[in-house]
Amino acid sequence: MKNCPACGEPNRDDALFCSACGARFPQQDQGAADPGAAPGPEPRSPNYQAPDPQPGYDGQPNYGGPYHGAGTYPPPVEPRSVAICLILSLVTCGIYMLYWMYKVNDELNLLAGNPNGTSGGMVLVFDILTCGIYGIYWNYKMGQNVSRLTGDNFSPIVMLLLALFQCSFISLALMQDTINKYA
Repeated sequence: MKNCPACGEPNRDDALFCSACGARFPQQDQGAADPGAAPGPEPRSPNYQAPDPQPGYDGQPNYGGPYHGAGTYPPPVEPRSVAICLILSLVTCGIYMLYWMYKVNDELNLLAGNPNGTSGGMVLVFDILTCGIYGIYWNYKMGQNVSRLTGDNFSPIVMLLLALFQCSFISLALMQDTINKYA
């Protein structure tokens, strides 16, 4: 053990810097030094305090997301009223239904633990480009996510049939109801 010349703190014999204050130990005969080696960090003053890497960090796990100010991840899914979503879809001539479809897609993928699922934006693009044909497949895939959450095996078939009979608004309402229950 060797003591730091700046603060007197005991350190390991092979230490190059003091573990308490960061002062550099004087170089002793440690063999031939590499002349091309980069110099070490500058010595710190005895009053040095390391900056707080995360201001306000309380030592509890923080799942790294910048969501909702508290840093929680995954972002919380907020329940929506199915009736209000249906009314807004009617009043806006289906425009709100596209937004609703976007949100339901992302929220169901999140809740069902399907991180590789198609994003809501791509679902909208595919649905518009295929004049709604992709929406039939999408209803089936979202039915699989509902099935993962609820444990039933009939959701994919029910969602597919509703889409085939042009009742996608009902399947969206069922999906939203599942999201509301599991959020």
